[in-house]
Amino acid sequence: MSAPDTIHAIALGILDRLAIVGGADAILRQAIRTPRPLPANVDRCPGEGSWVDGEFHWREGCDDCQRRTSPGGRVTVEPPKIITFECHLRIGPEEVVE
Repeated sequence: MSAPDTIHAIALGILDRLAIVGGADAILRQAIRTPRPLPANVDRCPGEGSWVDGEFHWREGCDDCQRRTSPGGRVTVEPPKIITFECHLRIGPEEVVE
């Protein structure tokens, strides 16, 4: 486990023990869980999706992938045409990239 992951886990554990009331607990938890933007040298991806019945649906895994949602950087990779189980380019919202 990397240092940022360890600090993140410790902070969440402290919040669990404090049992903060009045909504502050939820605000602090959201701040801890908000991912940092990816470094500029990490490739970005436009994601893949389709329109169904007037609504846009991202391909599974694209909806919260940091390669698509993180600000900055240039779109330099295309989503794979065929995905088996999970996209090999996916960076989930809880993952920390240094």
